[in-house]
Amino acid sequence: MATDLLRAGRPVLYDHRLDGLPFDYNGYLDAGLVMPLAEPIEAQSLVGIDAFYGSPRWEEVMRYFDYSYQKDPRGINENFSRRIKAELDLVTNQTSHVRTR
Repeated sequence: MATDLLRAGRPVLYDHRLDGLPFDYNGYLDAGLVMPLAEPIEAQSLVGIDAFYGSPRWEEVMRYFDYSYQKDPRGINENFSRRIKAELDLVTNQTSHVRTR
């Protein structure tokens, strides 16, 4: 759910008390995808949240978890098609050397 919220432009703050899984199970905190909840949330906290989610580094991390984040779907599909064709060519070339009985 966190990546869906982030994709929609909503900041996510991690509060371990709400998580039924072990601490940072998905590695979102460690990777820098989400921020830990700081209490209390004050005006200065909001400035920090804006800086965190507005950084170029954060966009790189988000693309690690969601490759298509803010990318042109046509370009992604073209890249996907190129890679599939390359794999098929590789398999075809490998199997063409195998003798059939």
